[in-house]
Amino acid sequence: MNKHRSMILAALFAAINIAVSSVAFITNFVPFQHATNVVGAVFLGPTYNFAQAMISATVRCLFLGRPFTAYTGAVIGAVLAAVCYKKSRALLAAAAGEVVGTGIIGALLSYLPMKYLFIFPGMNLAREPFWFFVPLWVPATITGGIVGVLLAKALLHSGLKPFDDPRR
Repeated sequence: MNKHRSMILAALFAAINIAVSSVAFITNFVPFQHATNVVGAVFLGPTYNFAQAMISATVRCLFLGRPFTAYTGAVIGAVLAAVCYKKSRALLAAAAGEVVGTGIIGALLSYLPMKYLFIFPGMNLAREPFWFFVPLWVPATITGGIVGVLLAKALLHSGLKPFDDPRR
């Protein structure tokens, strides 16, 4: 595997993710973050997909004012999507890893810190169930997963090799 190529692709995916997610989102609905995670799962693998998700989340938190859920909403799904793709070599497995990793695990892990550290005007998270974020995040991860699968298919068809292809 060419590490320089992987680093460049990770930086490129993070930059695209930040640029598109900054303008194309609805509160708690950022499908391009999830699409990037699925595409990164195929072309970066777990380590570099983790890196692109961390870069994206850090920039989104520091410069775009997003809460820390940018981490739980990106990193877990990115790694799980890449692991699922690595094990199965199936694009749908990468999308499923993103849905489970971000839409379910990330959403559940976000509840307690958000409940105690953030104040939402007109809302008290203490009255909400611990799975409060799951129905908000799963539709975004499904939408992003579909977009990611379509983008990954197009990139594979254009000749870009997956992260573990020896011909890379």
